[in-house]
Amino acid sequence: MTDTIAKVGPKEVVMELWLNNQAVSQVVTAGRRLIDFLRDDLHLFGTKEGCGEGECGSCTVFLNGTAVLACLIPMEKAIGAQVVTI
Repeated sequence: MTDTIAKVGPKEVVMELWLNNQAVSQVVTAGRRLIDFLRDDLHLFGTKEGCGEGECGSCTVFLNGTAVLACLIPMEKAIGAQVVTI
């Protein structure tokens, strides 16, 4: 797995990351939020979207060992990262 974004189409990228200790590689639309990728594309529904503004914390995941709010993180920031969900 590489740590770079491979462009597939004008608005698509290959998203590669480690999710819950498993390698994930998937073509996605650029500019989406990490929470949308987790819930809509990977069907991981444990991470919830509450307020969508980073206030409530229901979308908290670990990104490289640091707790972050997935509703505020662009997917591109997770390229090559370790992401842990509940």
